[in-house]
Amino acid sequence: QNFVYVPLCFAYILPVSRFGLLNNAIPHEVTTLPKTPFAIMGLLDCITCMLLTFAAVYLPGSLLILLPQAAIPISMVLSKKIKGETYARYQYLGAVVVVLGILVVLEPL
Repeated sequence: QNFVYVPLCFAYILPVSRFGLLNNAIPHEVTTLPKTPFAIMGLLDCITCMLLTFAAVYLPGSLLILLPQAAIPISMVLSKKIKGETYARYQYLGAVVVVLGILVVLEPL
């Protein structure tokens, strides 16, 4: 599944960035950005997928689906504390819905 994802993305990104297709959807300035932060994010995402694979033996399937979604409220809290980010009400509502979904799966009512 992941092995197909990367070539398909490059099949889109390379022609669009090189030839300015789709109304120059990827401007030249974007292609000159440093790639190291994106490589680190990709590595961390790879580690997450690997750890979720190991956890699949011990956790119910429904929790495996919701567990990565916990990153949403966690990243919101951390970005608010570290960077002082502000969010709209519906974004907070979405994070609350995610947390409630996780709690429902962990402890059915």
